[in-house]
Amino acid sequence: FVSLDVDVSIVPAVSGIIQDYEGVSAAAVDLVVAQIHRNEKGLPASPKVVMIQGRWTQGATVRAKTG
Repeated sequence: FVSLDVDVSIVPAVSGIIQDYEGVSAAAVDLVVAQIHRNEKGLPASPKVVMIQGRWTQGATVRAKTG
């Protein structure tokens, strides 16, 4: 079993990706501030996509890599 959103309170039990919620929040604020500085209102005509990389955690639900 692999989770795409591992709760940090169960990290040793479940393998998967720990999302960087601080990074996502900071990126969202940066986008809004930039829109305010450009005096943009409403939904953008061409939305931006920002990817914040998560971190893999090796839990008990996936075998350890050998070799």
